[in-house]
Amino acid sequence: MNVGCDIDGVLSTGFRPKEEDYVIVSGRTVDEWTRTVEEFGSTRPIYLRPFGQPGDRVLAGRWKSVIVSGLKLTKFYEDDALQAAIIKDTCPDCEVVLVEASSAEPNSGPAIA
Repeated sequence: MNVGCDIDGVLSTGFRPKEEDYVIVSGRTVDEWTRTVEEFGSTRPIYLRPFGQPGDRVLAGRWKSVIVSGLKLTKFYEDDALQAAIIKDTCPDCEVVLVEASSAEPNSGPAIA
């Protein structure tokens, strides 16, 4: 598994990567765990941020880059340009795909299992 996806603005739009195996890496905090699992009911690995306040885009981008690097992900789907730039800068071996809401193709890949 070397592909990761953000939730808000990516998976939440109905977008699914063409790759069947992917992990979910979100800037949501662990306080949002129950809501996240209820919304997505995923059996995929989900990595939520264990610190900081909701809405902190810089901290969320840094958190995602730590997880992307640690898991050695080679592709990551992100909708936030600031967070995408942070991930690109800190994870040069990972292709960061900027998903724009207007261009997201719902269900372009398998649904979250």
